Amino acid sequence: SVRSSVVIPESKSVYFEMFFLDQKEPGGICIGLSNENFPLNSLLGTKSNSVGYYSSGNIIYRAKWEKYGRGYSVGDTIGCLIRMDPENECFIRVHLTFFVNGLSLGTPGPTVVLRRSNIFPTISMFSVGTKVECRFLPFDLQYASSLPDGVYTLDGAPVRCGPALTYEHRIDRELPRFKFSDNHPQTPQSLVS
Repeated sequence: SVRSSVVIPESKSVYFEMFFLDQKEPGGICIGLSNENFPLNSLLGTKSNSVGYYSSGNIIYRAKWEKYGRGYSVGDTIGCLIRMDPENECFIRVHLTFFVNGLSLGTPGPTVVLRRSNIFPTISMFSVGTKVECRFLPFDLQYASSLPDGVYTLDGAPVRCGPALTYEHRIDRELPRFKFSDNHPQTPQSLVS
């Protein structure tokens, strides 16, 4: 698994997307959240302090697989809308809604309880040649127009409702883009130098 270096703020509703670029062999991916105590050699949701939406269409939480919506595959963009409510000084209640290509898979989605500490976007990948592009900033988001008002990106900026910049516009503006690859799963690699 690979964990973002950017913490999800507790005080705001936050949204991010991950674009499933490529997969050379079968195996699937799992997109979700974890805190710093989650062991990265594990599948999201199978250990405490994590939850994941697997490409088969299942939510995995506390090592239980529950059908949540349709599955997803290469070419799909998975969105994750998060709202956190402190439960007490040790735990936080996390309300999730997942999207596939801008379509919500259920409102409300699953609600999970995680140990209160830094919580990060996380992805588990299971085969050689898997590539996923993370979209954390306002100009990256492909499906922001499907979101309610009052939603922010990981950097604290309000979500911009409208089309995302094209890849060519990002190159023109020299904006950083990152992907996670099985070649160096612990390190985001820039798509644009």
